[in-house]
Amino acid sequence: MSEPFYFAVTAVEVAEESLILYPNPTKKDVNLRVANEARISVRCYDLRGNFLPLQTSREVNILRINTSDLPVGSYLLWIEKDTKQSVYRLIKQ
Repeated sequence: MSEPFYFAVTAVEVAEESLILYPNPTKKDVNLRVANEARISVRCYDLRGNFLPLQTSREVNILRINTSDLPVGSYLLWIEKDTKQSVYRLIKQ
């Protein structure tokens, strides 16, 4: 098991308009739609700050994220696109 990752949210910015995360809440897969073919990095953390590896696959402008191994709960997806970073709350049902 990896070391916990601790972070504090000191400000909330509007998520980048070119990223769309759906469906949320989800039961299995979640999709991240991007406006162009930018380089995307996705990391998932539980609310305790533990890193949780996810399997992803890419189709043109959609990154499919497999959440089937995650238990029901809330998670934070740390998404890095080019040089910008966004944090999305993911709800797994």
